[in-house]
Amino acid sequence: MNLQPANEPNLLSSLGELRRSLALLKSETRTAAERPAPKFERLKSVIEQLGQTETIRPLPCPEEYLKQWQEMLAGRRAGLEWRAVRALCWEPEAVTEPDFQDYLDRKWLPLRARALQGMIRACHMSWSPKFAAGPVVERVRQRLKDYDGANRLLKRWRSAAEMLLGAKGVNEFARQIIQHQASIADTCREWGIWTHTHYVAAAAETAMNICLTVGLPKLPAEESVPLLLRWNGWLERFKSVVGQAILHQQADSNEDYRQALVTCLLNDLRLGDPRLRTNKDHWEGVEERAKNQFIHWLSREDIVFFFDHVVGRDDPHGRRDFWLRYVDSLAQSRSLLKMDDETRLSLEIRRRQGIANHYGRIKGLNNAFLLDFGKIVAIEFYPVGAIHFYDRETFKQIVPDIWQQQEFSESKLKQEWQSLERVEHRGRRNPGLWQYKAATFLAQYGIRPN
Repeated sequence: MNLQPANEPNLLSSLGELRRSLALLKSETRTAAERPAPKFERLKSVIEQLGQTETIRPLPCPEEYLKQWQEMLAGRRAGLEWRAVRALCWEPEAVTEPDFQDYLDRKWLPLRARALQGMIRACHMSWSPKFAAGPVVERVRQRLKDYDGANRLLKRWRSAAEMLLGAKGVNEFARQIIQHQASIADTCREWGIWTHTHYVAAAAETAMNICLTVGLPKLPAEESVPLLLRWNGWLERFKSVVGQAILHQQADSNEDYRQALVTCLLNDLRLGDPRLRTNKDHWEGVEERAKNQFIHWLSREDIVFFFDHVVGRDDPHGRRDFWLRYVDSLAQSRSLLKMDDETRLSLEIRRRQGIANHYGRIKGLNNAFLLDFGKIVAIEFYPVGAIHFYDRETFKQIVPDIWQQQEFSESKLKQEWQSLERVEHRGRRNPGLWQYKAATFLAQYGIRPN
């Protein structure tokens, strides 16, 4: 008699399935335990951004509201519309007037967050040492300290009111820039303030002076100063700080700094090579002494490029060192290259990042180097040729524009009958002979070694 239940095969099958499921569950549990916890990078990024400050877009002030303000100042109007007040809080012309501050105290307390932000921006737009120490900034600073709203940006500004609206606040903001390794735009973004203001420009200038004096913790002056100068928010301070950077003592003692500054300013569209006619207006406003110093640096670079790379080691007469002694007397200089040497030196020209880019082209057997001393012009030729000296007027007849784009002619540059003097490089064993003759001739025109 068979006593096995009719459904026993089904029970055994179900138990098998349960065992397999349990084994699978254990395996997945063990794998999950070994797997690193999810980092939720995207979620973390969103959470971090929630706490960041963001610079709000300025509210433009319509002309009609400015007109209302002028009419009220003139006594032709009793008050302002609330829309006009809100817009005028972004207008430096109104915010910087004590009368506007008085009107706000009488009619519009407390200010909303956006209006207060506008007032701070207006103060930064009009920033100067005298204004920063005046009563208007003091009153705006007090408005910020009194703010008790929910705006996160203004809460942070309130805790830094002395930096943002204090008489010496630019010094503190300069230290903030330095902490960001000279990134002015990043510092402004972190604090949610507007980049193109006189306040930030003053802080950037202070930061640059610190960089010139002591440098940044991990960034020497030859890297930090060009980084600051490339910033596009200097406003009218740009020409002034360029002059400071050129004339600073770092330039005398730090060759890397000088090289970095030359590369930076030559490639800056706001300046470029001051010797070129197209760039002369760009250098208006830069201190004349600084501009002349920069031209001397360029002349030195021209001499080094020509005699180190065009001439190379084949300089038995010591022409490189001789002309370097006269760099401070040069008004301008230019290398003229034959086609084959231009091709040979193309990599070096690109490597020098604009320093050697303003060479000219010459047709003939020789390369040439033009040295313009103002009263007279000297022309060196390589590999063969003497020094030809011309007076200013004669040279202008031969070469009306030293920076001409068309090809120069070697034969035209060698007009002995028109030259004042011709000095040959003779005597490999006694290079002092030609140097004595050249130096004596230059001295007749008041041109002496540095």
